[in-house]
Parts: sequence; C-alpha cells; structure tokens
Amino acid sequence: MMKPSNPTLSRLTMTAAIGGLVLLCGCSSGGYRGPTGTVSGKVTLDGAPVPQGCVVSFVSPAGHVGSAVVDADGKYQLGTKDNPNIPVATYNVAVSPPAQQMSQADYDKYMSGGAAAKTAAPSVIPEKYTATATSGLTKEVKQGPNTINIELTK
Repeated sequence: MMKPSNPTLSRLTMTAAIGGLVLLCGCSSGGYRGPTGTVSGKVTLDGAPVPQGCVVSFVSPAGHVGSAVVDADGKYQLGTKDNPNIPVATYNVAVSPPAQQMSQADYDKYMSGGAAAKTAAPSVIPEKYTATATSGLTKEVKQGPNTINIELTK
C-alpha cells in the first residue's frame, strides 16, 4: 500500500466523492421524477464559519440524501456539477467535523503493523449536530434555488 502524498487532500477528495455518490444514489435510485431544488448556503458556529472540510448531510424521511463538503468560508453546495438537484422535501440536517489527520509517526506505526496512538483533537462541532437524529436541525427544500444557511451554537 502506498502512502498518500497529501493525506488531507486525499481525505477531502474521498469525502467529496462519497458525498457525490450518496447524493446520486439518494436522488437517482428508484427513478425519482418529482420536483427538485438546488441547495447552497453557509454553515456557521456561533457566527463564525465552521472549518473547511466539515460535511453537511441532508436526509429526508423518504430516504432522499444529499451532502457537501464545506469550503474555507463555511460555504457549501449540495450535489455535483452534473446533478445539483435534490428532491423537494423536509430534511433532517447534520454537520460532521473534518476528518482527523493522522500524524506521520502514527501513520508509520500503523503501516508497519502496530496500532496507531489515539491522538484525535476534540471536535470543533458540538456532538449533537453530528447526527441527523440528534441535531434538531430540519430544513425545507423547495422547488428551484434554495439558500439554506445553517447556524450552529455551542
């Protein structure tokens, strides 16, 4: 197994790819043909943008899903270039912290068969917001463009 040249970039790329697949699977499977909207906005914690790499997830009771990776300004846009739409529905929303980066020493130890030390820093996103079941956040996606800002508090 080769060591990634830039682990942070690799994780962000993987997160974006998974988010795109989740959106495509959630919107395309089953042949959804109803009204759709586009969603973009900004995620803040106590008024300041959340860190780059946080992931915003939208999940409807009907099983429609969408996710996006937050940029350096706290902005996000659900979907992909080829499919920016999400079904019109009420969604439960969660915000996950960026993936934790493993130190070089822990990576080397892990790759040589040893257990990596647990050195994860505490999350900047309060735990309750990291799951749709506990976040208390619901957002309505309407047909057409939607600007949905997500305001978190500590």
